[in-house]
Amino acid sequence: MIECGIAAHEEKWAAEREAMIERGLEEEQADAFAATFDRLLHEADEAAAHFPPPPPLPIEPMRAPSPVAQSGMRRVVWSDMQGRRWTSLIPEAWDEAMAEQGIPVGPVSLETMGLPLAWEVALHNALHDRNLLTYRDVLQRPGDVAQALRAVWKRGATEVIDIFRDAATTA
Repeated sequence: MIECGIAAHEEKWAAEREAMIERGLEEEQADAFAATFDRLLHEADEAAAHFPPPPPLPIEPMRAPSPVAQSGMRRVVWSDMQGRRWTSLIPEAWDEAMAEQGIPVGPVSLETMGLPLAWEVALHNALHDRNLLTYRDVLQRPGDVAQALRAVWKRGATEVIDIFRDAATTA
């Protein structure tokens, strides 16, 4: 596994499972979540293993100023109507309100994954928060991609448990 080994994963999951049961989830449902969670982690680990390592970056004794700095461009972070955070390049003279018209840096849209909008936005923002904005970023740091998936899954699992709890208390 990408994290710190199977034993650490099992220990973390056991604690999560107990927390779910304490919040009112039945053991069978907690086990079903565990199976799904394990499958997603396994798929993320498998996907990360299929990417070749990125080529090493050349080591330069003296670095020239950044092309972005030379071009009079700056990075800005902005949010769209659904709450996705994006990074774009805009000219120094532009107001940050013009960020949407700038040059997109990333991350790419995840709409093609077919996730529910709330999960898609959460995963998009988890990637953005980890500065996984480009193809090169995700190739160099597949473990961070898996962590973003785990963060969204954990959030989603908590939401599902709350829905089950609410349904049980109203029934």
